[in-house]
Amino acid sequence: MTTRLKAVGYWIGSVKSLADLYPDPALLVDPNWCTKERDSILKYLRKGKVLAHWRGLSYCRFQCGVSNSEMGSRCLTDGTWSWPQGLPHYIKQHDVRLPDVFVEHMRQQNWRVSLGTSTFDRNDIDFEEWIEWGVNNRSEDAVCEGI
Repeated sequence: MTTRLKAVGYWIGSVKSLADLYPDPALLVDPNWCTKERDSILKYLRKGKVLAHWRGLSYCRFQCGVSNSEMGSRCLTDGTWSWPQGLPHYIKQHDVRLPDVFVEHMRQQNWRVSLGTSTFDRNDIDFEEWIEWGVNNRSEDAVCEGI
């Protein structure tokens, strides 16, 4: 049985494609977002399990000079969500915020990634909610529920 994963942290691309609909991380910067839980969020994201390994490396949309190899070439998952390997960089270095529903999910998991017995298909990632969230949430709307 394949589980439909929710996308988070996929950014607008430099090549005309579906990625043109993804959020621009520059519009989601908020230095005050979830400051007390940032370390837990970063650790959680780094412990995701590999969902897909791509042929090319990603790059920082802020063009900050970080190496593409540090941004990675994988998509990671926790069995409910899927995100690019370089997502922690955007949070740590550029203060990019994520959906509160995703942070709440991590809290409910006690900050531990556990996949259970589900199987995953990298072609079955739902980007619709992520795209909609990116359109409807800008830095001035940032909050971190529970903090």
